Amino acid sequence: VYPVDGGMEDWSYAAGWEQSPEPISVCRPTTYGGYAEDRTKYRRDSISTLVYLAEMDDFKTAPDNSLGHRLEIWSKGTTQGHVPRNMRMCLKVIELARPEVVVVPPSLPTSIGIGSAVSIQVYGFGCHTMNVRLIA
Repeated sequence: VYPVDGGMEDWSYAAGWEQSPEPISVCRPTTYGGYAEDRTKYRRDSISTLVYLAEMDDFKTAPDNSLGHRLEIWSKGTTQGHVPRNMRMCLKVIELARPEVVVVPPSLPTSIGIGSAVSIQVYGFGCHTMNVRLIA
């Protein structure tokens, strides 16, 4: 793609094997009132990150006509601009990082008896598959 001289990916990968205070220095923050210095001391193997690098184009600055439109964010066309396509990709990664199940509250009849059927809608976000079970 294009040359890069180090970056977040390199640091986050290598930092997992290091410990502080050497070579990772102890941070002494002063902004927002600071916080305890012992919160910036790390044990070996205690730093870990997962970095997704989304490359948009072969050029560092993609041409304007390849960026796309806001209407493409919700469409599923085969020709998409870089920005809408990558926004959807990032949203999917966020969903996968924290999957959840949403249950829509059912509309219950005014009188319900033993053995009556109740239909419930369930949606999974951040799931590749979801199994449904009948509760009896």
